[in-house]
Amino acid sequence: MTCFLCYASEPFASVDYPTTAMYIFGPFLFNVWHNGYVKHFTSKDVRKLFPNAIDRLYPGGQIVIYEGDEPSHMFFVKKGALKNYDIDDNGNEKILHIIGELGFFSVQYSFGENCEINSFYSTFTDTELLLITIDDFRERMNTDVVFANQIFAWFVGEVSFILGRIKGLEKTEGRMKVAQALEFLLKRHAKPKNDSWHRVKFPVSQQFLADLVGLTRETVSTIMKELDEQQVVHYPRQMRLEINENNLNKQVGT
Repeated sequence: MTCFLCYASEPFASVDYPTTAMYIFGPFLFNVWHNGYVKHFTSKDVRKLFPNAIDRLYPGGQIVIYEGDEPSHMFFVKKGALKNYDIDDNGNEKILHIIGELGFFSVQYSFGENCEINSFYSTFTDTELLLITIDDFRERMNTDVVFANQIFAWFVGEVSFILGRIKGLEKTEGRMKVAQALEFLLKRHAKPKNDSWHRVKFPVSQQFLADLVGLTRETVSTIMKELDEQQVVHYPRQMRLEINENNLNKQVGT
């Protein structure tokens, strides 16, 4: 049996991923939300489910999983955040996804036979993780239907965020690419501050945004300066990005 998710990043030019995914996952997403399957796991929940899980602290900027590693553990983020990324033939970093607090990662490799991990996972800041052996995770998935439903619903939710980002990358205008990325950060990785302002939970540099949207740092710098002047974003402290939800919605047309 082939672990098809190992090849999930292979391009199929004729497929409209976001549209196709909505046909496939739309009814399921409605069902899991309507019936209360979606669960936001806490550290206490995960520790109770997996008493043998190992606590581990990783400093900021450390690679947790290397491309080509064999998956041996599932990871739960107790505190902090990580980026999942690839490196192209020119040595440029391409960010695929961001995993925040109370999220799992490398879960896709528990759905089939073991296969090589095809990207990197690295911490943004000091990050506390729970390490769960892949065997323990699969055993729980196979014997606990409620947990399996919750994990699958959570995983599909993560996929929907990724598909939204892909849709944003299809935009031809650089400003809209950045706006879509800011919307993703706002909805998934920011906490309310005051009024309509939200602060992203981890440092966000202009180079990071450039890697996220596939533009040059200079282009992103120009766009972010314009958005700052329009009170869409600002940096009260170095790399601590804040986003104004109301003003951003005007940019993306929501």
